[in-house]
Amino acid sequence: MCIFNPTVPKITPPPVKNDEGDQVNRGIEAERRRRAAAYGREDTVATSSQGLLGAAPVAKKKLLGE
Repeated sequence: MCIFNPTVPKITPPPVKNDEGDQVNRGIEAERRRRAAAYGREDTVATSSQGLLGAAPVAKKKLLGE
């Protein structure tokens, strides 16, 4: 059991200017839009619209690890 009951003063957060928060939010949103625009469909396509044109490398293995 605690014999002492310490009183802790309430701490108030420092005031934040609205325009500073808005600038941060606008900067974060602009960076998100820039990254989304940079990520295009061409980055995810591994083949052309005609598909793979070469022959498939098919060979039967004789030993494990070949």
